[in-house]
Amino acid sequence: MIKSINSEIAYKWWGMQSYSKSLKIQKKNHSHRVSDQIKDSIMFLEHLPIITIGRTGSEKDIISDFQKLTESSIEVIHSNRGGETTFHGPGQLIGYFFIKIKDRDLTPISYVRLLEKVLVLSFAEYGLETITLKGKTGVWVQRKNSDNPKKIAAIGVRISKGVTMHGFSANISNDLSQFDHIVPCGMPGLESTSLKKELSQNIELVDFSSNVVNNFIKELAKKK
Repeated sequence: MIKSINSEIAYKWWGMQSYSKSLKIQKKNHSHRVSDQIKDSIMFLEHLPIITIGRTGSEKDIISDFQKLTESSIEVIHSNRGGETTFHGPGQLIGYFFIKIKDRDLTPISYVRLLEKVLVLSFAEYGLETITLKGKTGVWVQRKNSDNPKKIAAIGVRISKGVTMHGFSANISNDLSQFDHIVPCGMPGLESTSLKKELSQNIELVDFSSNVVNNFIKELAKKK
């Protein structure tokens, strides 16, 4: 079920998926990577509207009434990924990774830093400068004349038996008003942005995912 692109990394575009279905796929791929039935791999997709609460998140971060969310066809689910509370929906690129980090000379922290760098490089290919922030996970856009950057990508991972699960969500062309339902990443007043909002361009998620794969491979090669 995974499309190979080189001798080391494989990936597949899964299109629109519910969170529950993608989690089943993740668990299967994770198990297969642990047992070496597949190589290091990435799955890319979009999610149907859903709020996920990570291991350090809380339902207190959900602002909207649960009935309102149900009427808007927005699910709420607790996830075993790292991080707090975020929103996923159409137009947002999701990347789930199944990587044996020790084989790549990576620690959990250096792996997260790697994902951040890959996203910064991928946004740069469209002419958008993004940054990382010390002490905060994710990728951001610095606002002019402001000390409060906008978040454009979130990262939440899980590492079990030496193999990663979950990954990142990158705002490409998604409806940013959906973040109003929550306190994103547990940060009151945090503003979210997207590639489309910043550049007024329509970018295909599949194209962006190709840049992510290429940059991921390049950065891994530097560690050899």
